[in-house]
Amino acid sequence: MSHSGKIHNGAGGIVSREGFPGSDTAFYGDNGLRRHGNLWPQIVSRENIMLAYKKAILGKSTMKNVQKIQLNLDEYIERIIIALIEKTFTTSKYTEKTVYEPKMRIIYVLPFYMDRIVQHALMIIIEAIWEGFFLNDSYA
Repeated sequence: MSHSGKIHNGAGGIVSREGFPGSDTAFYGDNGLRRHGNLWPQIVSRENIMLAYKKAILGKSTMKNVQKIQLNLDEYIERIIIALIEKTFTTSKYTEKTVYEPKMRIIYVLPFYMDRIVQHALMIIIEAIWEGFFLNDSYA
């Protein structure tokens, strides 16, 4: 990227930087583009992490690791918040699982704690922003 507000498009051409993420006008709003800032405090808030936990446990309340966390929930939630704020959180290793419906395929699964909770915490905040970009009848 040059100082002129232009970026190379990778095919030898140059396009305007306006409207690209990271510019001052990064997301579409009612009248053109607008930027969403200060998302990190919302993502790492205790309320958001608790809501993320509640979404992550849906259908999983009988799992042993979920039950273990429920016994000392406040401590586990605090650990997530601290790991995010101190930037020590790293994504765990995925495990592979083979499913056969509707056809055989391999899916990759993150551990419940901390990864799925953090994933939900991000989605709660980001989904509201991105939802406006998609068509009402988009199924992808």
